[in-house]
Amino acid sequence: MRNRLAIGALLSSLLVACGGSGDGGVTPTPTPEPTPEPFPPAGEVYDETCVGYDLTVTYHDGEGGFYEETAVDSNECGYIAPSLDVSIDNTYGDRFKPVVVTVDYKVQGEPSGEWTSDVGERIDDTTLHIYGSGEVGDDFVLINDEEYTFQYREEPRCARVAQFTDCMGYTYSGKSIGYIYYGEEDDHVVEWEISIVFWSNKVVGDALLEEEGSELYDQAVEKVEYMNKVYARSGVYIRYKLVAVGVGNWHGFGEPGSWGPKDGTNWSVLNDADIQLGVGVSCAGTCGCAQPRKYFSENSTYPLGSASLCGRAVDIHEIGHSVGLAHGPDNRINQAYGYAFRDFGHGHSTPFCGRWTDIMSYESLNVVANNSRQICKDYVEDPELWRNVTEDQYDNPAGSREYADSAYHLNRVRYDVSLVHCARDNKCKADESYTAEAAEVETAPIVKDDISKFPKGREMADRELRRLESMLRSL
Repeated sequence: MRNRLAIGALLSSLLVACGGSGDGGVTPTPTPEPTPEPFPPAGEVYDETCVGYDLTVTYHDGEGGFYEETAVDSNECGYIAPSLDVSIDNTYGDRFKPVVVTVDYKVQGEPSGEWTSDVGERIDDTTLHIYGSGEVGDDFVLINDEEYTFQYREEPRCARVAQFTDCMGYTYSGKSIGYIYYGEEDDHVVEWEISIVFWSNKVVGDALLEEEGSELYDQAVEKVEYMNKVYARSGVYIRYKLVAVGVGNWHGFGEPGSWGPKDGTNWSVLNDADIQLGVGVSCAGTCGCAQPRKYFSENSTYPLGSASLCGRAVDIHEIGHSVGLAHGPDNRINQAYGYAFRDFGHGHSTPFCGRWTDIMSYESLNVVANNSRQICKDYVEDPELWRNVTEDQYDNPAGSREYADSAYHLNRVRYDVSLVHCARDNKCKADESYTAEAAEVETAPIVKDDISKFPKGREMADRELRRLESMLRSL
């Protein structure tokens, strides 16, 4: 009996476990749906991509989609912002010494020349020079639209400190304010604008301009190159710049203080220069003549003038007179101390460094200027000069302030002469200290260099005239 009861209970348990029931069926339990994964939140970064220096970032929008944002010039893509560092080495400048602006501009961390300025002369990728125009006062420059200030000032001068002496103790003639002076070590090269007029009696009235490339123009170029060569080898910090060549008639000098031909001839088309040289003509019986000056008026109507008949050595000699150089006390004729610097502003006829004499003497071909700051050894490297310089002369001076130093004279007046005509370079300013009376006082009598006193003077004049006549046949 007990066994039957146990078996019955076991079967009931199995039916329940198998989902059975008393009525023979099983009720299923429903399977739950899977829970969907949530979308990434809006603003979460999906991707980052660099295109050049621009960074594009892709974001989730929170709804299963995306959106993009682009950052231009991103540091994450290697972009480095440009940097600009500007320094002004001297905060003032004038017409000859510039304000020097140093520009350190970097792009992507590397030096770059891609910067701009609204004024000044670009020298290289890092340097800007700004010159004055004669006005004094404050100014500014824009570098990449950033403003930097500086100042224009008056040029320094070696003024008169006693009745006849300047700041260096040298006796001189000229304005009391003295000549422009930057110190004894100043080696800045200054341009003198020059016009050259070839003489012809076929021209009546206005001088005729020669075009670049003509035979006469090329002859003028050769003369200028020669003068520049002489100055360079002599330590003279001046270079001539040829600005006009012409043909004209000439009948002597005009009034003192106003160089120009007289008797109605007109060379005004050639007057836009500091220096004017007449070639192939001179005062009667001379190799050349000139009107010495002790004072140089800024932006004068007339250039400093001279006339030369005997070739290029005489050209440079006569120009020397027009800027205040004299022959010297030992010349064979027209002995004179310097017109501007009395003690040394002249030539010296005694040979130095072998056989060379000064450009203002009559004794040689006048190929060098006495210069107290040079020694004869300086000429050994010049093939045209070294041959007569012996080793025992190497350390001899090539000039002296005690007797002749025409190179120093030229260097001391070079800035003032360059301003005789300054409109072309926009460097003019009003010169209220100069009057007609001052011009008469500061102009020495015309110097006439007798043709018979130059070695082979007549021969040089005849050769120059033959050359000129052949070039003027087409007139």
